[in-house]
Amino acid sequence: MDPSDALPSILKLVRTGGDPARSLGKLLDHFAEAKPSSAWTKMKDVDVGRDIAEARDWLEAQLARRASTTGVYLGLDTLNMDDGAGHNVEIGGSVKADPESLDTEWAFENSWTGEHHLIRGLFEMHRIYSTIEDLYSFADYALFLGYSGIVLAAAVERLERKLRSGGMGRLYIWGFHDGDLFPLCNSLGDRFQLRAGEG
Repeated sequence: MDPSDALPSILKLVRTGGDPARSLGKLLDHFAEAKPSSAWTKMKDVDVGRDIAEARDWLEAQLARRASTTGVYLGLDTLNMDDGAGHNVEIGGSVKADPESLDTEWAFENSWTGEHHLIRGLFEMHRIYSTIEDLYSFADYALFLGYSGIVLAAAVERLERKLRSGGMGRLYIWGFHDGDLFPLCNSLGDRFQLRAGEG
């Protein structure tokens, strides 16, 4: 299976939401059917709760002084994890994004960029699949996108639930910093919606 063939299933799973640990299990089971390997089972031990909590804290710190931000870009970077001392997510934001439109073009002219973040589970899984030639290119796209979507969507939902004030709203988009970008979720007043792949 080509990584792009898995894209509809990945986006649907992220958009469906639910228990993040269960979503990871479903994601890995789907990949195990597409690309059989015992490695997928080893990756189920990742601490999803830890990764969500750390991402939520990071997002809150990045947005704390940027209340006018209406669009948040979360870019995935598979190349700069630096043996766990680097990062795999970058952030930028815009005051020009329309939270209702699901348009992603504003991400190419962000009003600001913030500090990078490491989703530790992605790094831990990368250490497993990067040693398996038949899985590497598939997992480096499909697993990276799927797991980051699960973690970041849950982190954003928890943050927005805390910040919710009936304000102007915010659109979050995610994907590869040098490639595909997708709507992830948006908050509109008191409403939070998972929007992975819509638009």
